[in-house]
Order: sequence, then C-alpha cells, then structure tokens
Amino acid sequence: MKLSTLKKALVSLALLVVFAVFITITFIKAEIAHGNGLNTPVIDHTDFQLSDSPVAITRISVLSEDSERMIENQTVLIKDGVIQSISNSSSIPEDYSIIDGNSKYLIPGLADTHAHTYKSKNDLLLYLVNGVTQIAVLSSSPELLDWKKEAEEGALSPQIFLSTAGMNSKEESLMRTIREWFGTLPGINTPEQARKAVKKFKQQGYDAVKVYEWLDKDVYYALIEEANKQKLPVIGHMPQEISLEELYQSGQSQLAHIEEITKATMEDFGGIYRKEEAYLEYLNQHADSIAKKVKASGITVSSTVWLMDTLPKQRFDLENFLKTIELEYQNSGIIEGSYFMDGWLPGSNRYEAQYIGLKPENFDASMKFNQTYVKAIHIMAKALIDNDVTIITGTDSNTAGTIAGFSTHDELQSLSNSGLTNPQILNAATLAPSKWMNFNSGKIAKGLRADLVILDKNPLEDISNTRSISSVILNGKVLDRGTLDSILEKIKQANESVRKINIDKYLE
Repeated sequence: MKLSTLKKALVSLALLVVFAVFITITFIKAEIAHGNGLNTPVIDHTDFQLSDSPVAITRISVLSEDSERMIENQTVLIKDGVIQSISNSSSIPEDYSIIDGNSKYLIPGLADTHAHTYKSKNDLLLYLVNGVTQIAVLSSSPELLDWKKEAEEGALSPQIFLSTAGMNSKEESLMRTIREWFGTLPGINTPEQARKAVKKFKQQGYDAVKVYEWLDKDVYYALIEEANKQKLPVIGHMPQEISLEELYQSGQSQLAHIEEITKATMEDFGGIYRKEEAYLEYLNQHADSIAKKVKASGITVSSTVWLMDTLPKQRFDLENFLKTIELEYQNSGIIEGSYFMDGWLPGSNRYEAQYIGLKPENFDASMKFNQTYVKAIHIMAKALIDNDVTIITGTDSNTAGTIAGFSTHDELQSLSNSGLTNPQILNAATLAPSKWMNFNSGKIAKGLRADLVILDKNPLEDISNTRSISSVILNGKVLDRGTLDSILEKIKQANESVRKINIDKYLE
C-alpha cells in the first residue's frame, strides 16, 4: 500500500472514530436528558396573571402556631408578601381585596424535604398546586442553582433549599461511571477530595451537602469536618461503613429516610428474611432507646414513609398500583425512563425488576419480607415522634410512584397510619421543616412570609383534608382554584405532547 493511500485510510479511520464518539456522546446525553424529564415543554408562568395587591382573608379558621387547634372567625391581612395581622377584627383597609373564608380553614404552606426535581421544571408548579410552598431538593445540577435564584427573586415556585447530589466513593458499575462522567453522581474517593468539594459547593451556593451509601468512612468524616467549617449541614443517607452508634456521634445533621434507621437495625439483628416475627419483636423492644439516641444526637429525620408503603404494591402488583396515582401529571420522560435511567412502568420500574421471574415457592416469603420492612418503618416513625425527634415530611419525589406535590398528601396519610396525631403531622409538614431550612414561614404569624393554603375541610379532623385545596397563597399572591386547575391542565397537555408510551390503561 502506498504511503499516501495509508495516510488517507488512517485519516478516514480517525474521522470515523470521531464521528462514532460524537454519536455515542450525543446518544448518552439525549437518553439522560429524556430520563431526567428535560424534553417536556416548560409551562409559561406568564400565562397566569397573579396580583400583588394586598389581601384580606375574612371569617376564616386559622391553624394555631402550635398546630393544635383552629382559631375561628379570624381576619388575616397580607401585604407585600408578608402577614400583617391575624385578629377577629372586621376592620379592613380600603386598598385590600377580600377573600371570604367563611367555613374554610387556613394552614401554612406544606413542605417536601426530600424532593428530586431532576430537570422537570414543571414539578415546581405541581408542588404549588398541592399547597407545597417549600421544598428541599436532594439532587442537583447547574440548572437547579438557577431555579433556586429565580425562586428567591419571586418566580412562581416554592422556596428551594438545595443540596448537592449524593456523595459516593465507589464506582459500582459501568452505568454509574457513565453518569459520573456526565456530572450526575460526584465521585469522592479521598479526604482531600471531600474537603475540596465542600469548599466548592459552598462557593456555588448550595445549602447542604448530601452523603450517599457508598461513601468511605474516612471520606465521610473529612466531609463532615469541612462542612462544619463551612457552616453547611450534612444530610442524606447513612453510609454502609457507618454504624448507628457512629452515626449518633458523627455530626451529620439530617437523615433522608426513616428507612435508614430500620435498615441498620436489620443488620444489627443479623438479617430478617424468614425470621420476620422475631425481628419485629426485637425492634419493638429497642425502638424507643434508638429514638432517644437520635434525639440526643440532634439529628432531624425526613420521613419518606409512603414510598416504603408502596414497595409491596410496586414489586408485586405494579399495574394496579399505577392506577391509584395521578400518573397523567408526572413528567413523561421520567415515567418512561431511558437506556441509562429507570422508569416507572412495567419493564423499566426498578422495584418491580428486582422480583420479575421470582419462583412461585419464594413469592410468599418475599412478600412477607417486604411487608415486614414496611411495618418496621412505621414502628420506627412512631418511636421517633414519641421521643420528640424532629420529623420533617419528605417523599423522595420522582422516585418511582411519588409524584411531586401529590405525594406530600400521601405522605401525611402514611404518617397518620404510623400513629402520629394530626397536629404532629401538620407540624412536621409546616413549621418543623421551615425551621430546618431556615425559611421565614411555616406558621401563621405576623411578620412571616405569606405562604398559605386555604382548605375547604379541617385537617385536624382528618389529615386527608389537606387535599381539599381552595386556594394557595405564595408570597402573598393568590392562586385560586381556577388558576390551580388551569396549571394542572397545561401540565397534562405538556406531558402528553412528548409521550412515547401510552398510559391510558392506568387512567381508567
């Protein structure tokens, strides 16, 4: 072969390789974008004309600051986004528009302290439609820093507390490595990397650092040490290398799931498969002492109980489960998943995938294991609240089965099923998370930001009444029922416009 011919062949081969790499990277980016919900059209917020004028809500029952009772026949004055007064006076300044609150109930805006918006910006509206005016996002991308800034500048959005993505040390698989390359899963393998990362996160404007399960112990402690110096709370999971006793002394300020505690007790017990009754007896004996240690450590716990309640259904009866949730409002890309991202539907749902092909003789045992797992989380939830641990409502939204905003009401019901009283639940969903995120809201009091929800029914009588939303007030702006319904319709249309997999059979 002539030298010139060889050169041409090598150039052609090089161009072919470059083209193949380009196509591969483009494909990976497109798949990750779809699975993260980026392809769904974003609703234009200017479609909703909201007034900044002062508002008076009259003749309404107001939730007390301790969440214990409703105070009847109150007038609440709101101006410049702030609660000006709460009283039984009927005197209203002339420039105030009036909302008649007769036979209605006023509560603070709700919170989801374990949210995953990914790149699905319409989720911010789904939260508001459901009365959720404050969220903690426990995953991150550069866009979310922009969303947080927009919310602080008055955008139609809940207040956003933003953590980093989960910090891990180990690369478990090719998929994890690819996702790390594309910036969705930071890899932190040494204490020096941990300290450097925390400093960078502080500079970028994050509110907290999230730790994940596969973080090495020495990296974990270095990360917490540096985060304390930078005044950033460390939140999230309990690394596998850390015991409960070590957790209590670690300085981690929040756990992202009650499940984290129960998983540790299962390991301490030596596993629970086919010895479920003995484990539940063990947990009942030890739950209070564990809760007392959590309380002494100062750790706040985000609940995420409802997601755990769904696991037996998603694993063993997925199609019927999908018919029970508001699937039409969930971002189509996130439902469908992609080559690199799990979806929610049969064949792509990660919870179902763990049990596909299960032998008949193992079905009952596996079901019993899952039911025991759920019971254990409810036992621990009750022990935590009984021992005055700060529980804040979180749902792990956008994890399979948990729809932004809607899942918050599901979570409140699960906490009720755990034995929490309605006042305890409302406190966990309003004031406690607001304090934890350092927001100037969470209760109905003079001088606080006016993030409120008007309900048609009393949530102290039945916690499911938090769904009876008449209006949402965000920073003093009123979103009435007509506006809320319009938002829902536009989100449904946006999802349908990019849907690849028909979901009609789940909407019957």
